[in-house]
Parts: sequence; C-alpha cells; structure tokens
Amino acid sequence: MPAFQSVKRLGDRPIRRDEQRTLAIVEDIDKPHEALQCLRLREPMRGHTVDDQDIEKGRSDIGLVRLPVHIKFPGVRVEELYTEQLMLAAPASHPLNERAEVAVAELREEPFVSLPHAERGGLSYRVAELCMRNGFFPRAARATSRKTSLPSLGEAGLGVALVPVSMRSIAPAGVRFISLKGADSSTAVALLYRRGASALVEGFAAALHAQAADRERE
Repeated sequence: MPAFQSVKRLGDRPIRRDEQRTLAIVEDIDKPHEALQCLRLREPMRGHTVDDQDIEKGRSDIGLVRLPVHIKFPGVRVEELYTEQLMLAAPASHPLNERAEVAVAELREEPFVSLPHAERGGLSYRVAELCMRNGFFPRAARATSRKTSLPSLGEAGLGVALVPVSMRSIAPAGVRFISLKGADSSTAVALLYRRGASALVEGFAAALHAQAADRERE
C-alpha cells in the first residue's frame, strides 16, 4: 500500500506540526498523480487495488477509483471528483485510424482488450455499459487486461479499448486515439474516505475537491 509523507498544505492553510502524519492512499485509476496535483508528495504514486473495507476499517485513509462502485460500505463516502472523455485506443494499422471520430455502435465486431469483472465496477464496467446502450456487449480479445496495460495490448494488435483521454500521455507510440461521437461518453473519478475521518483526511479530501473544481473550469 503506498504511503505519502510531508504533505505541505491542508487546503488553503499550512498543516501544523502536531497534525503531521502519514496518509495511506490507495488508487485504482490509470493516472492518480493528476488527481493529486494540488498537494506536494515526496513519493510517486504506485497502483494498488482499492478495498472499500480497508478504508472503513481505517487501514487506508483515501481511495481513488473510477465509477461505478458496486460494493459499498455504509461507513465510506463515495464522492465524484471529476469526469473526462473516453476515446478509442486502436493499433496504428487499424482502418478506423483514418477517421476523426467514431460511434460506439461501430465497434460491435471489434475485439476489446478489457472486459468487466463480475463483481467490480470501474472503467471496464463503464465501457461495457456504454456498449450495451449501443446494442452490444464488448467481444473479448485473445488477451485482456486492466487499466494502464490496455494500450500496450492494443499496440500489439490484439484489440481495441475505450480509455480516458488522459491515457494518451502514457500510451505506446504504436497506439492511435480517436474521439467518440456523442455527448455521453465520459468516465468519472471518485474519492473514497471514511465517514468521521480525522481533520487531516477531511482537509485532504476538501483540497482534492477544490483542485477538481479548478480543473473543470479550465
């Protein structure tokens, strides 16, 4: 579980010395550092699957996930932070790369390198939901994976993926990104933290919300 030290500010005020402690932050999104730009952290973020129960029991303080969240605990807050558009990630040799945009319905026969887990929500579930609203369930590629490795599977020619626009900056050179037609093709990042959490955690959450609001106004 990644831990972060030396948080310099809590919202708009400095953290007092007696408030300083380690925040245990877990994430299940592709680019967590973008959600944490409002705070200075000594250590880089490393991926770790979020467990709501860990947050409820105090083993973790903050979680970052992509909606939807299916398994919820009464002691854990789930608050949307921001949204971003989904894009089609496809191999450079794919015929659709000649297009400026593509409709989700046109992907009916394409193999997808990500499929939803039976019990989890998140990005893969959001993608499947979007496909089903367009009349089909995504067809599985020969190899499937989750999150940041999806573009790599696409580069290998194994299939396509619908991914957040922010993944363009970490994708391999052999992957092309194509805009999706339609307004409802976004994905949301949410913040998880315990109800009745410490002032430090509450302030950290407030700072993230403020940063997200600034991002939406840009």
